[in-house]
Amino acid sequence: MIPSISSTQFLLLYLILLFVPSPTVAFTWQVCSTSAGNYTANSTYESNLNLLLSSLVSNGSAPGFFTDTVGQIPNQVQGLVLCRGDTNLTTCGSCLSNVTVQILRLCADNKDAVVWV
Repeated sequence: MIPSISSTQFLLLYLILLFVPSPTVAFTWQVCSTSAGNYTANSTYESNLNLLLSSLVSNGSAPGFFTDTVGQIPNQVQGLVLCRGDTNLTTCGSCLSNVTVQILRLCADNKDAVVWV
């Protein structure tokens, strides 16, 4: 069971743990949950999600954690990224870019997604 991180309007958990330093993304584990609901195309939530994913790719490729929040409740999205310490910036950045594309495809319209790579 995934622990609750926030009791108030937590809309998206986007966790990427890079266990395999490879630009080719093969998910070790993923969950696309409907417990937080779904979002609609061209909504404020979707716009915030796209901004968040872009931020995670741009800022999350350095070793260590990076978290970000975009928007205001009820359209707020939150994300967390962790690149393994021995993963170089290029590999991590490439992996993050690939994951953000795949997660939108695999968990289309879900507000809650968890991925381990």
